[in-house]
Amino acid sequence: MVLITHDLTPDRRVLLRQGVLDVVIDQDPVAKIDQSVAIIAHAYGCNGAAPQDSHTPLRIHVRENC
Repeated sequence: MVLITHDLTPDRRVLLRQGVLDVVIDQDPVAKIDQSVAIIAHAYGCNGAAPQDSHTPLRIHVRENC
């Protein structure tokens, strides 16, 4: 059995290090919120510059890199 979950939290980092979880997929929710606010602000004319990129990096964490 392989256990995969989403969002690297402090608790999930511990579970990765203990070998309870095998993989955590993380998309940096804070960066996603910042990008969303910038896109909405631009759409309403509150921000002069259009966001350059709407993608957030996808990070895969395993025991060796957590």
